[in-house]
Amino acid sequence: MPRPRKIDTSDVEIFNIETIKPQSLPKIFKKLVEAEITHFDAGYRRFAFIFSKNLVVSGEKCWGVTDFDKCTIFLGVNMYDETAQEVLLHEITHVLLEIVGLGGGGSDEVSDELPHHPVINNEYITTLISRVQLMSIRLNPRLYKILAALA
Repeated sequence: MPRPRKIDTSDVEIFNIETIKPQSLPKIFKKLVEAEITHFDAGYRRFAFIFSKNLVVSGEKCWGVTDFDKCTIFLGVNMYDETAQEVLLHEITHVLLEIVGLGGGGSDEVSDELPHHPVINNEYITTLISRVQLMSIRLNPRLYKILAALA
């Protein structure tokens, strides 16, 4: 099973969420704070949500990144509401794929069975799955409300 890609999060600027104006946070992050949801429970580990004003990882600006070694999901706060929803679901999907053995993030993970297909790696699969999940939730809100009530 491929290991998750190693990332350098030593340069991530972390801040206390209470130190910024709530109106400047994307709605989904405001709701997390209001509900005191501080982590994603993956069963075998809990991944803390850490917010950053300027999320730069390994020298590149990004909106979100999951650090499997530190059990942390870093989330940038400077994005539109719709983008923040997708980023949160995208990072959670990384964790879920790791659980079922589809972790890793290297671009060299190409499927030999589908040579004509785009590069099949964790990032590609995560993007596809998180976007289709978000679309499904938005198109079927009543169904997902019922499903959530069963939890």
